[in-house]
Amino acid sequence: MFKRYCNDNRDAGCSNRRRGIATVWTIIGFPAIIVGFIVVAEYGNITLAKIELENAIEAGAIAGINQWSQGNTPANRTAARNAAVTFTAGNVVRRQPVVVVSNETATTPTNPNGNAACDGNIVLLGTIPIATPDEFNANIAPNATSNLAVTVAATVDVPSLFNSPSLFSPAPYRVSARATAVASGPGYAIRVFWTQLDPLFTGSEIHRADPDGSNHTVILDNSDGLFTPSGIAVDSDADKVYWTDNGTGTILVPPAVRRSNLDGSVIEDLVTTDPAGRIEIDLDPIGGKMYWTDTAEIKRSNFDGTGEEIIVAALIGPTAPVAIAVDADNGKVYWTDALGIQRANLDGTNVETVFATDEPPVGIDIDSSTGKIYWTQNGTEPKIRRANLDGSGDEDVIDFANLVPALVNLPVLVGIAVDPVGGKMYWVDSNPLDSKIQRANFDGTVIETIVSIGAVTALPQYLDLEFLEPLSLAGCQLRFITTYNCTGP
Repeated sequence: MFKRYCNDNRDAGCSNRRRGIATVWTIIGFPAIIVGFIVVAEYGNITLAKIELENAIEAGAIAGINQWSQGNTPANRTAARNAAVTFTAGNVVRRQPVVVVSNETATTPTNPNGNAACDGNIVLLGTIPIATPDEFNANIAPNATSNLAVTVAATVDVPSLFNSPSLFSPAPYRVSARATAVASGPGYAIRVFWTQLDPLFTGSEIHRADPDGSNHTVILDNSDGLFTPSGIAVDSDADKVYWTDNGTGTILVPPAVRRSNLDGSVIEDLVTTDPAGRIEIDLDPIGGKMYWTDTAEIKRSNFDGTGEEIIVAALIGPTAPVAIAVDADNGKVYWTDALGIQRANLDGTNVETVFATDEPPVGIDIDSSTGKIYWTQNGTEPKIRRANLDGSGDEDVIDFANLVPALVNLPVLVGIAVDPVGGKMYWVDSNPLDSKIQRANFDGTVIETIVSIGAVTALPQYLDLEFLEPLSLAGCQLRFITTYNCTGP
């Protein structure tokens, strides 16, 4: 007896069985196809959302680093955060806005970048370029060895493609991403240069250090021909340091204006013809002139010492000039004397008293970006003071006699230099019992000793700052990171 296979379309039983199998497969397969379609569609939805979110935070990170790389000032830090917020929010993720907040708070010594929280949307970071990749740290401020970095993090809720309030409402998918823009190369930074004068001639030096006091080194000393260095000025564009030296006060070693490379090499005598003593010096990088004070005159010459000329003469007695500061942007030169602060046009015309003081001012510097004069004064109440360029709006910035807790030794204030980009002022305390280089914010807060010199014979005199070039967007790299060091709030 033969078994007959169901292969005859005319067989009604076979046809019914086929229809049954087809029905079963339809019942099973169609939902599976629908589910597969939904899975693929939702996966694509989430993938596109991820791409759009990454594009948004990349735009924010690049905008933030581009702004912050212009200088590590409070204004630029705020502007960097605002730029990151604006450019991030200018993008949408699956038609949903990307909302981030600036995450800003006041800076402190332990939170120098002003991040309100380590896990905030916008975090300003420094990097330690000693590993690959760099170690990101929110508690490192940009300096000569640290890169700038801005990280932007965001989370968005992505609704389902098949969201139907009347039928089916799945929970939205949550998509997160973090991008960091790094300005490759050193961030904005300065270096501090100062003179130390030994009245016995043998211990005089010129020093250099980073703004936090690190990498402190002596670049010139008595073996390089230093005798009594006083004023100092740095040409950041040409990588030169200039200083005045009163020599030994005799014809054997006459006063001079000199310069060298920033490491102390290639020393040049620029002005040695004038027997008058030299005190302070400043530069006009726009006009290519150096200005200095001597015992009775204001003088200037070209950077190479040629074209020496007296621009203000017959300054004797209480009008004898001490320190000097050039405001090249506004075409003025300022100097201090026993009566106050004077100024003139760069050619010496239109001499006028800007501010008459009760206590003689000593060091002086100009912040032309904010229109302020900063100066030091001593007496019974040593102070750092400031005023507008025309002398109005004078105010105490730091009153050392009234600090809490009280100082054991009141300072003997000499030179001062301002960093308008970093928002800091630096000054010399030449107290023979405890000399030091210090700095503070422009409002007088966060006073720091960056170099403690102590009780020495060669006391610090004047100082100036070398400004390293800020970065631009051309040095920017993008990286995706998930973790970084942060011991802040």
